[in-house]
Order: sequence, then C-alpha cells, then structure tokens
Amino acid sequence: NNSQGASTTVVEGANLALAKTASPSPVVGGNTISYTLTASNAGPNDARALVLTDNLPPSVSFLSASGSGWTCSQASGVVTCQRSGTQAVGQPIPPVTITGRVTAGGGTITNSASVQPAAATVDDPEPDDNTATVSTPVTPGADVRIAQKSVTSALPATAGSQVTFRIQPRNAGPADAANVVVTDTLPAGWAVVSASGPNWACSTTAAAVRCTRASLTLAATDDIT
Repeated sequence: NNSQGASTTVVEGANLALAKTASPSPVVGGNTISYTLTASNAGPNDARALVLTDNLPPSVSFLSASGSGWTCSQASGVVTCQRSGTQAVGQPIPPVTITGRVTAGGGTITNSASVQPAAATVDDPEPDDNTATVSTPVTPGADVRIAQKSVTSALPATAGSQVTFRIQPRNAGPADAANVVVTDTLPAGWAVVSASGPNWACSTTAAAVRCTRASLTLAATDDIT
C-alpha cells in the first residue's frame, strides 16, 4: 500500500487573450476615435468560435465596427462581434476596429473590452487575460461653423442701395470655443457699410469684415449683421 495512483481527465483548453489600442491619443473632443482589438490564442488547443464584447464609455457615440471574418452589431453602446471557425494556436486573428465620436469636452475616457469562447466550445483555462482596457486623454474641442448666411433685406437688390446679410456662427461643442474669429470678404462690386452683432467686436475695411469674441458657448446664438 506504499503507492497510490490517480487519473485525471483532460479536456481541450485554449488560452485566449485580448490586446487593445486607441488612436489618436490624446483625442480632441468632438473628433472620432478608433479602438483596435486584437485577440490571440496561446493554446494548448485550437480555439473555436469567439465572442468579443466592448462596452463603449458614455462619452463615445458608436459609428462603426468591423473586422475580417467578424460579424459585429451594436445596441445601446455595447458592441458585440462574433467569429466562427477554428482559431489555430499562435496564428494571428484579424483585429476588430471600432470607431466612435468623442462627446466629452475634456478629461479621460476609459474603454474596456473582453473576448470569450462562444458557448459549448473549447474552454479558456486562464480568463484573467481576456479583458483589455485603454484610457485616452481628451483635449478640449469645439466644432465651430457658419450655420447659415442669408439676405434679410428686400430682393432683388437695387444697384447703389444697401443690402443686409445675416451670418449665424454656431458651436456644436463639445467644449466652448475660445478666441473665435468670423471673416467675410465681399466680392468685387460690393463695399462694406457696417458690421455688428451681440457680444461680437467687428472691424471693417472697404471689402472685408472681421468679427471676434473671447468665447462662443454651445448655447450662443448671437448673429452678425
């Protein structure tokens, strides 16, 4: 009775892992950001179908998700990508690229994703490396634009008479815009008479208008005449 034996049943195992990067970093608020998610299989057995899940942070709105051999869908900011077939040990698995738009005006956005074997496939013996997280600093950004320029005086205009234009500068954010400048160069045959607008400081030459302000908030609707 000095010896004793034990038998252990070994089932297939495939050690999946996930790596994740973000570009650009830092990112300007209001700009797009792309996350690249790369899964791998360290074995000892081939993996089968995979499921990749990415919960986008609240300050990133989903735009697209794709990857060779992957089928991706999105619901309420949760991106789910599935891949069928055999994932051989040590062989590259095509990455998934997820693109979103940053709605934060500053700070840091943190995004985590995970890869898992699909149900009823080869188990993962080491799940601790299945999740990858990346943090990206956000620098303030403001999407300034001219929403509209229109003629508010009578049309058609009579040669020699004054014509009034309304310029509508706007800021779509996500941050307030600083040191905003609006310029308007008139074509030949026109001469500047005057330019003004609430909270704008305007200067003119014979054929050009330049209006400035220290800050243009998201809620500002001050037009220039």
